[in-house]
Amino acid sequence: MRRQPQPLSRPLERAPRQVPRVAAPLTPAWRRVLVPLALAVVVAGCAAKGPQPACPTVDVINDLHRTTVFAAGGAGDPAAVSHTLRIADFSAQCVYRKNAITLPVTVTLSAQRGPVNDGGRAPGRYFVAVLNAQDAVITKRVFDVDLAFKEGAQAVFSDEVTLTLPFAAAADLDGWRVLIGLQLSAEALAYNRRLRDPR
Repeated sequence: MRRQPQPLSRPLERAPRQVPRVAAPLTPAWRRVLVPLALAVVVAGCAAKGPQPACPTVDVINDLHRTTVFAAGGAGDPAAVSHTLRIADFSAQCVYRKNAITLPVTVTLSAQRGPVNDGGRAPGRYFVAVLNAQDAVITKRVFDVDLAFKEGAQAVFSDEVTLTLPFAAAADLDGWRVLIGLQLSAEALAYNRRLRDPR
């Protein structure tokens, strides 16, 4: 587990999408699959009999949805931008299985090339975190990405992370949610907040 996303309590960029909610000591399992943009992902599962848990919401944290990467010594200078990276979209769906919910989350990232990007790449990191009803981080995974500007000044990449959330009873998943964001340094987060509120 790496450092926790900040701030979990701030307003989200978009309305939550109804898609987890569970209780310790049940431990989520992870699986990561790289998804080509043209590939349609079909997920099938067998629903368990009896009451089923509510499907959790999946949200993007407002202050962590984008970042601007500057060349060394050029922080804050538009002429020194290497690239910008943002979470352009996401999708999720719950698949009910016996005593578990499988939750594939697809995250689409978009990069814009800056004036000093000579390497043709836009590296970055994003995370997917699972929180319980008390907003405690139950688990969090950070993923490295490296977008390539093959043609032009933009690059797009999609990544899929699959969560498996076990439960013994329907109430085990009440109040849980999944948060997505870019893993930023304190300086990058402060820059985002200045852009949002320049006062």
